Amino acid sequence: MSTPSRTPQDLELPCHLAKLRLGTDAAFLFDCAELVATGPATTTRADDVFQAQARRLASYASTLQPGLAIDDIYAHALVRKTDILSGHRMRAFIAAPVWGSEGQTVAVLCAADTKARRWQAADLIDMQQIIAQTEGLHLSQF
Repeated sequence: MSTPSRTPQDLELPCHLAKLRLGTDAAFLFDCAELVATGPATTTRADDVFQAQARRLASYASTLQPGLAIDDIYAHALVRKTDILSGHRMRAFIAAPVWGSEGQTVAVLCAADTKARRWQAADLIDMQQIIAQTEGLHLSQF
């Protein structure tokens, strides 16, 4: 039996679930190729800058288990002032890696808010549960 192919809607599901469960402004699913290809934002559209900032922070989270939670990017030791992109709107960020069948990181599911917020341990658990729930969509086979 062949593996069912993923549709764009399949890949949007974990992002939609993350936004709903965590009550955030945005959620993204970046595969490892997208994380390696990070660079300065080439556009000034607010949404593109927001996504570029999330991608940069997701690259930090790609090796962390259970993930990374930043209550306020302005006060977090991982974020240098030079990492904060001009025009961004992000203040809070949470991410969990998606592990492949051989234990490698294949993607990162993340969510972000425009306001600082205090993440709870349960929020990272929610991210892991979303990944597990959508595993049937073959997210770990990027």
